[in-house]
Amino acid sequence: MTQDLSNDQSKDTQTLAATIQALTSAVVHLQQSVDRLEKRLSDEDERDLNKRESKSTARFYSFHQNFIAGSVALPLSFAVTHPLDTIKTRMQARHTGTPANGANGTGSFWNQIKSSFKSGGATRALGKGFLPSVLGAAPQGGLRLAVYGTVQNKLHPYFDLPMFQNAIAAVAGDVSSSVVKVPREIIVQRLQTGLYTSTAHAVRSIFAEEGMRGFFAGYWSTAIRDIPFMIILFTSYEQFKTWKLRFTTTSSRQGLEEDREWSDLETVLWGGVSGGLAGFSTTPFDVIKTRIMTETTAGDGRKMKVVLNSILKEDGLRGLFIGAGARSTWWFCVCSVFFYTFERVRTHVHNTFSEDFNSLNRYNSSKQADGTRAATLL
Repeated sequence: MTQDLSNDQSKDTQTLAATIQALTSAVVHLQQSVDRLEKRLSDEDERDLNKRESKSTARFYSFHQNFIAGSVALPLSFAVTHPLDTIKTRMQARHTGTPANGANGTGSFWNQIKSSFKSGGATRALGKGFLPSVLGAAPQGGLRLAVYGTVQNKLHPYFDLPMFQNAIAAVAGDVSSSVVKVPREIIVQRLQTGLYTSTAHAVRSIFAEEGMRGFFAGYWSTAIRDIPFMIILFTSYEQFKTWKLRFTTTSSRQGLEEDREWSDLETVLWGGVSGGLAGFSTTPFDVIKTRIMTETTAGDGRKMKVVLNSILKEDGLRGLFIGAGARSTWWFCVCSVFFYTFERVRTHVHNTFSEDFNSLNRYNSSKQADGTRAATLL
């Protein structure tokens, strides 16, 4: 009986040992499966990261490429649409007490055109401020787009939503270009409204009366206008790309994430739509800014609150949208020309510099190989 009990205990021990061994083996297999899963997930994450980085490299351009393209595109777009900008400015400045008031009647769009013909020719009247506008737009556009592209590239790894990345880059680009933009707009708008007869006259008068500070009158009102403007402009333009909108013969845009070019019609159309949308949305800020910049006397007349109250008192809320149609049309035209020119010039510069760089590398490699063969012969 004692022997039977001993045999039972031995069998139980063996069963328990086998169970423990089976459980241990199962745990080991489970651990191995977990390790393989973690390794596979890690490899997938690494591939995704490499793929994202490769897309970032293909999508973004260098500082100098964006600068060159921006410094060509913005002056060209301003040059083509300058008469419309002059009409918009005169419409918004009609209550400032400037010399333009008496010459521009009620300030409506068609009255502005009629008064331009009556005052000695539409070309001369609507062309006022053309030269400083175009010349100043070159560094303004270069700085804006170069900084925009650089910040966009740097922020790309940290943002899952491109909209926020584009918005921050747009603000950075606009702030950096303000050092050129604000003096340019002051000189141009005062010429457009007839306050000065020439660019030299404007520069001398502003500096003599107010010093360097006079060239930055309305800086904050300009910033308040242009920050939302740039956010709407660039985020909508980039969003149109993401949505793969296409009104040409091709029904889809495969490989958009690799930054394949839009057709010319797409670039013109959606660049213009983005500009028109941003222009109309920020018209109230533009009206306030124009009143401040065309006010020649420093004081309360340049304070945003005073100007806003004056507009509301004279015209109500409608006064904040004076020239909204002309401004929206102007920005549609500006951005149609701008984005088309910018995209094409940037691509051309990128391809040209890439070919030159590759040629230089091939030349250096060839020279190095020749040197190696010569050393071997010696």
